[in-house]
Amino acid sequence: MYFSCLMLRNLVPQPMSATEQRAADEQLGQIAANVSRTTRCIAERAHAVAALPVRSRQKARIFRNLDRGSRQAW
Repeated sequence: MYFSCLMLRNLVPQPMSATEQRAADEQLGQIAANVSRTTRCIAERAHAVAALPVRSRQKARIFRNLDRGSRQAW
């Protein structure tokens, strides 16, 4: 597949003024802050889940339906 000259011209980096560069840098900073905030929140939740006590299978059987459980041998 060959690209047209017009499409290739759009891929060439265009010069940016100082104010445009500052605006772009500010947007990148905001994106990085949002990503950092999100990953920190996910990490906090993962640590909280990891700190929960592990439920053994025997304790889990207590919460089963008694009618169904009484027919089966534990």
